[in-house]
Amino acid sequence: MKLSIAGFIRSCTTNGPGNRGVIFFQGCPFRCPGCFNEHLQPFEEKQLILPEDLLHEISKDNSIEGITVSGGEPFSQKHGLSELLRTAKEYAYSTIVYTGYSFKDIDRQFHYCTDVLIDGKFEKNLIEYRLIRGSENQQFIFLSDRYSIEDMERKGNMEIFLQSDGTMLITGFPKGAAP
Repeated sequence: MKLSIAGFIRSCTTNGPGNRGVIFFQGCPFRCPGCFNEHLQPFEEKQLILPEDLLHEISKDNSIEGITVSGGEPFSQKHGLSELLRTAKEYAYSTIVYTGYSFKDIDRQFHYCTDVLIDGKFEKNLIEYRLIRGSENQQFIFLSDRYSIEDMERKGNMEIFLQSDGTMLITGFPKGAAP
């Protein structure tokens, strides 16, 4: 099953511990006011790609520790997301997934292939400045012992990438500033 993504970053150090591939899913039902990735909300087919092809592209960087899945809303494509996370584990990658859904609403099948789930809708009146989440209401759910809360501290930087289509992608969590 192909994923509909807005794009991906092969190698990034701002969206979780270590050097990570970052995947931006396209489409989100929540429409959170103040969302940093508002342009990812429409359900559009921007880039269709098979999970295994996507991970093959990311794996071209031998220094990758894991993947971070963001959006949009990854669970809006839960079958493709499941395949992506299972395949990531075959690469021995760690997995971090951001979602607007609550942990209690996430199917148990995802508990076994996700190391860290960051759940909850973005709340612009609760902006987070210390950890790699958008707002303080969002919870870190550690589903393995691979990481701890200390690994989720902001490094205080952002990264800017020029995409092949000429667009600019900005990602990260600046220290002391809103995402």
